[in-house]
Amino acid sequence: MYPTATRVVRHERLTTHGRHRRPVIDVTLAAFDAQGRTLMALRPEEMPELHDAVTAWHGPGYVSLDL
Repeated sequence: MYPTATRVVRHERLTTHGRHRRPVIDVTLAAFDAQGRTLMALRPEEMPELHDAVTAWHGPGYVSLDL
């Protein structure tokens, strides 16, 4: 994570995938600076500890955390 990050956003959404349109949960993590610029967009596999901690504390769905 960047030291200038002031906000972390996790966005979980249900989408469909493949020819049979199977439902899957798509998760995006992103870090933003004070001006709202995206510093880093992450897949949960790249930072599993952050994703697990946010999910455990705040539950599933859209979460915006001010640091």
